[in-house]
Amino acid sequence: MALFTKNLLLRVLTALVGAPLIIFLALWEKAWGWKALILLATILALIEYGQMAFKKEEFVPKYVTLVVGSLFAAFLLSVFKFQPYLLLFAPWAVVMLLISLVLMPGDIKESGINAGKGLMGVFYIAQLAAFIGLMKDLPHGGRWIIFTLTIVWLNDTGAYFVGKSMGKHKFSPVVSPNKTWEGAIGGTFASCLAGVGATFYVPGLTIPVAIILAVFVGTFGQLGDLAESLLKRSFGVKDSGNLLPGHGGILDRIDALLFAFPIMFGYLYIAAYRSLTSLT
Repeated sequence: MALFTKNLLLRVLTALVGAPLIIFLALWEKAWGWKALILLATILALIEYGQMAFKKEEFVPKYVTLVVGSLFAAFLLSVFKFQPYLLLFAPWAVVMLLISLVLMPGDIKESGINAGKGLMGVFYIAQLAAFIGLMKDLPHGGRWIIFTLTIVWLNDTGAYFVGKSMGKHKFSPVVSPNKTWEGAIGGTFASCLAGVGATFYVPGLTIPVAIILAVFVGTFGQLGDLAESLLKRSFGVKDSGNLLPGHGGILDRIDALLFAFPIMFGYLYIAAYRSLTSLT
């Protein structure tokens, strides 16, 4: 099986175009640039999700999900410093969505299913994506963002090449037939290399901690990829969209990040809390 295909070339070219902007905004001292990028990606991902999840005639739940999810993401990202109490606002997203479906129900028989699909879109995409933007507010947030992105990207790259060259044992044949255990192991090893490399530019990061983080974040990234594959199969589509040549849609590109960033964010938040309490 050929390792270097036309699709791979398109993926590389797309990455070469987008990576400089992503790195610049991640490291730029102004957090609003990074958050604006994440909000834009969230809105585009919600549009793709709506096109996958809802039928053409189900325009009410489709656009309600888009509006509620976009507003919810904008609210979370507009906060300059993350606070746990912000999660208390999550139920209001549920209320807004359900009220909208009650006032404009569309097909009554499908309302319950559509409500579930809508809630899934809001919390799966909007809330998880907010962690990607909010990491910019943490100390050295830009460098931690680069670290997390590198883990996910190298994991994906390592899994691809190892899986293509020596993959034999299917990882999840029903959900994603092309993924193998060999590829997953290769991706995890590549993530560890990203962890070792991060010790040179992330202040205070030691090699043991970096490797542990790389394994956990990389693993959850792979699970995020599988989760989106499951959704696409359940909706009967191959890609979430075609905006990014070689990658599919925006959701196809950020699926692993949606699972990876909350893990890294949780570690950083707990570590910061422990350092503060140790001083009191």
